[in-house]
Amino acid sequence: MGELFVTTFACVAVAAGARIAWTLVVDGRNFARHWDACSEIQPPISDEEFAQLCDAAVNRDVALQLRAVIYDCTGIDYDRI
Repeated sequence: MGELFVTTFACVAVAAGARIAWTLVVDGRNFARHWDACSEIQPPISDEEFAQLCDAAVNRDVALQLRAVIYDCTGIDYDRI
């Protein structure tokens, strides 16, 4: 009984891993295509333009710090955030 459980668990784990890998590959390709298209549409903006896009209640320095954090975490070009 225990042997059957281990075998079943191993098969399910391999199938799940294969599905995750497939999803990452397909989604990665789709994301790359989408990102290329968006990069052409979204022109770079300055810090002043970014601060203006934020809510009026948000401090300019805080908005620019947030922009820097997003840049550090995502690797998106700073001027495109």
